[in-house]
Amino acid sequence: WIGTSGGLNFLIGGDVYYNESFLNIAITAIFKDSRNRMWLGTFGNGIYAYVDQAFYPVYFTENEGYNYINSITEDSNGLIWFATDSAAINYTGEEFFILDTRVGLSSDNVTYILEDSWNDLWFCTYSGKYLTKYDGTDFENVYLYHGFNISGTWAMTEDRNHHIWFT
Repeated sequence: WIGTSGGLNFLIGGDVYYNESFLNIAITAIFKDSRNRMWLGTFGNGIYAYVDQAFYPVYFTENEGYNYINSITEDSNGLIWFATDSAAINYTGEEFFILDTRVGLSSDNVTYILEDSWNDLWFCTYSGKYLTKYDGTDFENVYLYHGFNISGTWAMTEDRNHHIWFT
């Protein structure tokens, strides 16, 4: 599966095939979850779930920014998480829940979500001086500046020594 600014492609046996259903839809994130569902995030067209050889669209009408998907991940509880231009969104398998500054995120412009080895969730944002850590109950905004000029974070990973790295 290859997402491009012009749509969705598949690499099969060395050949690239284009999926006509996604003509001129920018694919910004692709994720395969533990239940073998494929998730597509788009730039303004919401989310698509691929289940049983069919695509199912999810479009949020209450806030256009929810339809700009930056990354997708799954936590150890099986929740699917979407980093969007207006919030972090999780999917329980039945419902979507919005997490934004009203509940404790440092910014609504979420670029990336990481679950660390302690099962805490970390949220990168386009702007702001903070990363947000969520332990399942409480949010903690972690100050980043400490002498560095940081205007936003884009991605994170955890190394073997349990250090969180971010860009």
